[in-house]
Amino acid sequence: MRQRNDTTTPWHFAATETVEAHTVAPGETTEHPVLLDGWSATEKPDSPPSSTDQPPKARPKRTAADTDESNGGELR
Repeated sequence: MRQRNDTTTPWHFAATETVEAHTVAPGETTEHPVLLDGWSATEKPDSPPSSTDQPPKARPKRTAADTDESNGGELR
């Protein structure tokens, strides 16, 4: 089964009789007989993750430029 590494860390696979040892970075795909935890099944090699597979984007942090000192330091 072809599957994509949707985790944030690379996975290292040991060599077997039929497969060489290899590493799969986040976002890359590989063949494996069982769907791994944190991975998603895919049919195309190294296909981009779908929008539903993406983790939520982090909110930007506030900076000093986000406040207006002439207005009592409140957010603009």
